[in-house]
Amino acid sequence: MKHYDDFPLDGTINQQIVCFHHLDKHHASPFHHHINHVELLLFLSGNVQFFSKKIVFKPHPFDLIIIPAGTWHRAYTLTATKYERIFINIQTAKIKELSTADTDLMQCFTKLPLKWDINVVHLNQTTANHFVNLCHQVIMLLGKNGFGVDINLNILQAELLLIANKAVHRKKAEEINPQPTRLQQLLDYIDTNLDHDLSLNHLANYFFLNPDYLNRYFRKEIGLSIHVYIKLTRLEKARRLLAEGETLSKTAQMCGYKNYSSFIRAFTETIGISPGKFRRLHIK
Repeated sequence: MKHYDDFPLDGTINQQIVCFHHLDKHHASPFHHHINHVELLLFLSGNVQFFSKKIVFKPHPFDLIIIPAGTWHRAYTLTATKYERIFINIQTAKIKELSTADTDLMQCFTKLPLKWDINVVHLNQTTANHFVNLCHQVIMLLGKNGFGVDINLNILQAELLLIANKAVHRKKAEEINPQPTRLQQLLDYIDTNLDHDLSLNHLANYFFLNPDYLNRYFRKEIGLSIHVYIKLTRLEKARRLLAEGETLSKTAQMCGYKNYSSFIRAFTETIGISPGKFRRLHIK
């Protein structure tokens, strides 16, 4: 995998580890998560809004964002200022393999602040530079074979995970805004009613808001229209159900698609393969 854009559209990562150092002016990642991989993202520069389903914030240089497997998240640039970050995705099974009885390297992903679904810690410049250097060494080794390559990769991954865990152990409570109460209520309602009517008019009536205002408010907070967010959330549920062996027709119904052909079209256009093919690939 040469570039992070080469990630499969369904969000899966087939490699045990991937690592990228990237710089661009315009970035708007879709809401996504990685089921079997965690992520360490070191923010270096830019004017960016980052949010998960529970918090939203603008990171500062040398903020390390620690994202557990399965956690929905998204980042997008607010201006044309260059957005620089370096991130690494590591398979959870590998982290457990690198851990010991005395050192659980998964702790930074599992011991989260109350009501948060990610960890955010600030690194000093020396530690941040060391983190970047370690990632660059990982990038140079990925895809190579030969004596000692696997051992060196294990050492580098362990060092990166130690940095994250030590930072979490040292950190004080960060002043990061949780999702506004109204937004959290809206997200919770959508997530628990994916098989019901989630039209803009229905949501506006349920929350006693003007439809146009509600859509503008949602887009301002999340960076997506309500329609797009609901579509992505429904399709993520569909991915999970199909991977568990659910039938296509039942999946469409459970994800709020009254029209079976609409489900097929939406899934194929967004995920990149048909739901039938996706199901066959994941239930072998």
